[in-house]
Amino acid sequence: MNAAIRSVVRTCAYLKIECVGIYRGYQGMIEGDFKPMDARSVNNIINKGGTILKSARCDEFRTPQGRQLAYDQLVKEGIEALVVIGGNGSFAGALVFNEEFNFPVMGIPGTIDYDILGSSFTIGFDTAILIPEQNLGLERLLDSLKRSKKSGKSSSIVIVAEGDRIGKNVFELKEYVEEHLPIYDVRVSVLGHMQRGGNPTCFDRVLASRMVLKAVESLLEGKSNYMVGIRDNKLILTPISEAIKAHTEIDEELIKVSDIMTT
Repeated sequence: MNAAIRSVVRTCAYLKIECVGIYRGYQGMIEGDFKPMDARSVNNIINKGGTILKSARCDEFRTPQGRQLAYDQLVKEGIEALVVIGGNGSFAGALVFNEEFNFPVMGIPGTIDYDILGSSFTIGFDTAILIPEQNLGLERLLDSLKRSKKSGKSSSIVIVAEGDRIGKNVFELKEYVEEHLPIYDVRVSVLGHMQRGGNPTCFDRVLASRMVLKAVESLLEGKSNYMVGIRDNKLILTPISEAIKAHTEIDEELIKVSDIMTT
């Protein structure tokens, strides 16, 4: 996300457009937590994970009153368009905001979950590895652990992605493995947001920069309510309403490779 922020700021500087950063997302928008940004303010952030503008959940933005406050703050600050970096939740908020106030918005898919349609890649997806798209089943997990043990491995690491369908929570999964494979001493570590701030790959940095340039240029052309995506190495625009409704599918070949390489 820092790479995307940097690209927004420097694209605006190149085009001689004033750029304003909004701290803590929609919460900061409601509170008027704005900061003018120039090219120098984003020095040395492209290789850092997370976001210098920070992020926050905002229940107030889910209400008409909250969105009205946000709109009033934008008008007061003289902000004329928004570049929203996030996933389906952020885009859903942007969609409603655009519908209520006809305020120009453009979405940049910044999510490690890859839970939106309209792009072969999202910012952060290349840096993380997650597979919540299929219900792989508990028996398949046990079979994998048994094969690992048989092949001589003394330990295994099981990564349960956000949105996984195997169990109600990771602690129930722990109990299930211990019950059926008592030879394993199972320990749980919940990474949460610690895992989300890793240094971005070179691919993610370049992807963010390309997407943002397309977003800013599209806003200047009078386009709004789109998400910038990439397919076949070409940048495309997808209506946000479509991007947040669809479900992505994992490549079956990747699952097969994973099974073979971890045996």
